[in-house]
Amino acid sequence: AILIGFTISIVVCCAGVGLLGAVIDIPKENPNFLRGVDILLTSGLIAGGSDSFHQFVSTLETFFNESKNRIESKP
Repeated sequence: AILIGFTISIVVCCAGVGLLGAVIDIPKENPNFLRGVDILLTSGLIAGGSDSFHQFVSTLETFFNESKNRIESKP
């Protein structure tokens, strides 16, 4: 069910629905990378719900906090 939902949500996102486009200004010169990230994030949120998106963001936050702590603890 998640695979089918993800596939359908990719089609919806390719049609123009996106989260990042509303938050940041995607440059007109080379929008491919940011648009691709926008499609993947929005599709994941639509297909998996907000819980999976929250877990993804929490994992990134933990990674960056641990990296920061390692850098600060080095002499």
